[in-house]
Amino acid sequence: DGGTDPGTPVTPGTPAITLNAFAGDDVLDNAEKSSDQVLSGTTSNVEAGQIVTVTLGGQTYNATVGADGSWSVTIPAAALAG
Repeated sequence: DGGTDPGTPVTPGTPAITLNAFAGDDVLDNAEKSSDQVLSGTTSNVEAGQIVTVTLGGQTYNATVGADGSWSVTIPAAALAG
């Protein structure tokens, strides 16, 4: 018939985000509160270049998703001392 089979449509998966352990053990001690900390994680079904937004204490921090799905944002010590 000369037509082509379009195949099975591709349905994108649901975007997901995973957080790595914060401050190494998910517990922020007094020494760690006095220095900047990195919050990081990975995403799946998210395009590189998309923004992950973290809100802490009314402050917003943005991270860009990398080609491998990873992202990280630095939380300043001043935002942790509270």
